[in-house]
Amino acid sequence: MSEVMTTEEVAQYLRTSAENIKRMARRGDLPGWKLGRNWRFRRSDLDDWVEIGGSDYEDRVTEGLIAVTRERRATAREEDMVDWEELKAKLGL
Repeated sequence: MSEVMTTEEVAQYLRTSAENIKRMARRGDLPGWKLGRNWRFRRSDLDDWVEIGGSDYEDRVTEGLIAVTRERRATAREEDMVDWEELKAKLGL
């Protein structure tokens, strides 16, 4: 699957409808951008969105959680896995 995804690909990836994806993107609830009349989504942004819990994505981006998540995913080993409760406590969440 390509890094840049269409609405239909995202719907299939997240197992929901394309209309739901468009609605969420229009509201700003899902990270994506318009290319002409069509929405496009970066797979890594969607993976981060899912891992963080969806609706709080934009708030977490500004808190730096996305960078931590990407760094950990890139270097993750079983013994290195993120302790999410500890990370949330450090960020005051």
